[in-house]
Amino acid sequence: MSNYLNGYNYPKFTIYDENNVLLETISLNLCNEGGLIETYEIIKIEHTLLDYSVTESYKGHHITFKLDYTNYTNKANTVNILKLVSHILDNHTIILTPRIDVLARHFEVYCNTPTYELGLLRGGSSASGHKLISLSFKTKELQTGAINYIDPDTVATPMDEQFITI
Repeated sequence: MSNYLNGYNYPKFTIYDENNVLLETISLNLCNEGGLIETYEIIKIEHTLLDYSVTESYKGHHITFKLDYTNYTNKANTVNILKLVSHILDNHTIILTPRIDVLARHFEVYCNTPTYELGLLRGGSSASGHKLISLSFKTKELQTGAINYIDPDTVATPMDEQFITI
């Protein structure tokens, strides 16, 4: 029995060109202590009536996914992040699977990170990696209905390198 929702594993990005041709799949390492954060932005229409009461109509929500590598990321992960940034700059379609162990959750996203920082950890030529990288992606489509969460205890999840034989 798990103690979490929506999975625990690393994020995967699937990249398509303007003709919907698969270009590349990029998997990133698990995030630092900050983790992969999901923020839900509730979209609603709100009106103040003549009697100063308020009426609201909820339309859905957008999800923002923040990937925090501000404390550390290794060279291989940094290269993958820079590949992803290149696809962003080329206006390719990006599908994010926030956690690879729950494949049912995937979203078309756009990057809403206004700036990129890339720092080198202490150590000069012996540095163990980079720091200060933080990326944020937001769902393109308005998510309607209930918040999309998955309890891993109620669905089958893929198991790495394990096979069932009968």
